[in-house]
Amino acid sequence: MYSYGSYNHIKKPVILDSFIICITDFIFSIMTGFITWGAIGFLQVKGNDAASQTSSVGLSFIAMPVAATLDKNGISWYILFLVYLFLTGIT
Repeated sequence: MYSYGSYNHIKKPVILDSFIICITDFIFSIMTGFITWGAIGFLQVKGNDAASQTSSVGLSFIAMPVAATLDKNGISWYILFLVYLFLTGIT
């Protein structure tokens, strides 16, 4: 919020901006949770051993690619997961 505020006018009200940032962060977190736990649940239902790889590196580079290869539309979910992972890294 400090870096964002430096680009605004001095007398601009920031309450609406703060509210928008909070809501966007909330939606981002909910979507990431649904993608991640949906993939882990999908692997559990399929009985794949990759479902036990839920640590940070195991989730990103083992469980999510396996879930993407098992599902016919999985590559689009994996790309969305990587975009969210990138956005989380830069924030």
